[in-house]
Amino acid sequence: MNENIRKLLILQDRDMKFLRLEDELEALDPEREATKRESLNRQQVLEQAKQHMIQLEVRRKDLDNDVEAKKEQIQKYAQQQLETRKNEEYTALGREIDHVKETISKIEDEELELMEEIEVELVLQGSTAIEDKLQGARPGARAKRERARDSTQAAVIARARSVRTSACTGRA
Repeated sequence: MNENIRKLLILQDRDMKFLRLEDELEALDPEREATKRESLNRQQVLEQAKQHMIQLEVRRKDLDNDVEAKKEQIQKYAQQQLETRKNEEYTALGREIDHVKETISKIEDEELELMEEIEVELVLQGSTAIEDKLQGARPGARAKRERARDSTQAAVIARARSVRTSACTGRA
């Protein structure tokens, strides 16, 4: 009789383990789905960030092209200024050259702002990629990464402002 009870206890233990494993398997499916959804969301965010970066780069290149066109316009006006024979025309072309130089200065300021935005985006994308790699590495690591990202973002913004300030004072 003892042998039968021992076998029943072993069977009961195995049944309990089997039920626990089935419960764990059932819990994995929702977790897996949640992970897939999170992964898709992160992919979408990444794609949006990439598209935004492409738009920023296109805008920056457009501004570069505008500056080059304005410089060519200045050369054209300078050449016309050399060929002119009247003081009024010479002065008018000088004013046009000054106006175009002011326009170039405004375009370059806009380009600096755009480059600051690009730099901030790159830093944020880099910290997000690192965060994704380290996800779940250690308990408490997420909070530390968030603090580091916030301090990095603040440092980049402060640096961009100082560059901008020095660029503006250098032009004055």
